[in-house]
Amino acid sequence: MLDDGTTGVFVADPDGSLGEVTRTGALSPVGGAFTSLRVIGVTGAGTVAFRGAVTSGPDGLFSWDGSALGRIAVVGDASPAGGAFTSVGLGTLNDAGVCAFRASISSGPRAGIFRAVVSAFPTLATVALEGDATPIGGTLETFPTSLAPSVNAGGDVAFRATLAGDGVPSAGVFVAAAAGSLNEVVAVGEPTAVGKLVRLREVVLVPQFAWSHAAVGGFVPPPPPSPAATVAAPVAAREESAPSSGSPEERLRQLRQLREEGLITEGEYQQVRRRVIDAL
Repeated sequence: MLDDGTTGVFVADPDGSLGEVTRTGALSPVGGAFTSLRVIGVTGAGTVAFRGAVTSGPDGLFSWDGSALGRIAVVGDASPAGGAFTSVGLGTLNDAGVCAFRASISSGPRAGIFRAVVSAFPTLATVALEGDATPIGGTLETFPTSLAPSVNAGGDVAFRATLAGDGVPSAGVFVAAAAGSLNEVVAVGEPTAVGKLVRLREVVLVPQFAWSHAAVGGFVPPPPPSPAATVAAPVAAREESAPSSGSPEERLRQLRQLREEGLITEGEYQQVRRRVIDAL
């Protein structure tokens, strides 16, 4: 926060000087004034993408190219899936200026995941929509509003969704290749070396084959069919009791971290903590 009570978005030049992109109270490029700002990414060329809430104007995703503000997608814009955007949520930006974001549209109405190439005249494409068929059966039911889809350098987009249908998992993580195909990465109920997955959280695309455990109790599956990326899928909980490696003190520290990050409930924490202590 600045001394005048506003908050802003700034960029630091290589020489150490600080440049202002915009701040709350400043005019948005679609009318009205910004009331809140949240950066979602910066490209190597210096383009900044951010989400802005606007008073007397539409909320949405905006960009700054080093000299001027522009729009990526805002409420009221035409959706590539038909209708218009009724809400625009969080997103991520890759180094090439491709943005992936969640939004709701009037057609349906329903929500979806979208891809935008950021420029003076952004081009938008649909990645996935609620009701679409999945490669493991059933349909995509909802996309969590609190999570942002992840986009990698090749333009592949990873996201988590709950599923609908008989005999299908309750949720899964998917990767939509830049070429258009949708692939399943991991789903609730699948076995791992440490137990079955029971809940999935944030997803992050990482470079090809650069995969490892993403978090305590986490699981990173083999690379999906898309050769451009692998997904790290932290797991909120599992059927096995506790982290099985490390000293008891380290296992308790890991458990506390899971609880503090909201990945396990207080009840789960206490139950597993007792097991660890009883095993001393």
